[in-house]
Amino acid sequence: MVRYSYDPGKNMIMADFTGNILIHDIIDFMREINSDKTLPAVLNIFIDARKARFTIEPAEIPRLAAMNYKMDRVFQQVNNAILTDNPNETALALLYEYASRSNHYHVKLFSLYENALSWLKNISKKN
Repeated sequence: MVRYSYDPGKNMIMADFTGNILIHDIIDFMREINSDKTLPAVLNIFIDARKARFTIEPAEIPRLAAMNYKMDRVFQQVNNAILTDNPNETALALLYEYASRSNHYHVKLFSLYENALSWLKNISKKN
């Protein structure tokens, strides 16, 4: 299950991924963000995936990364911190990080909550 809310004070989408997460769950999440015209042009996304189990095949990662290019057309910049603590989810998220590299979409993995929030705050100051 994917639940999220936007915190305008932090300029951040706070998302919780829990249980089994299929590729369509993530694509639906990204589509909802893309279609939300109230979000700012520079967007921070914090994904807490510590309670998630990604049921995604490594071969599906490029399909997810392709969604980032659609986000590039909507947002000037997207900064995405992903919090994981399970080796399988970390490996899949790392593949996603590598596949998602672009000038406008930044993804970074974290094992500590505080480090993820700190990175998002610091990268936002640079923009």
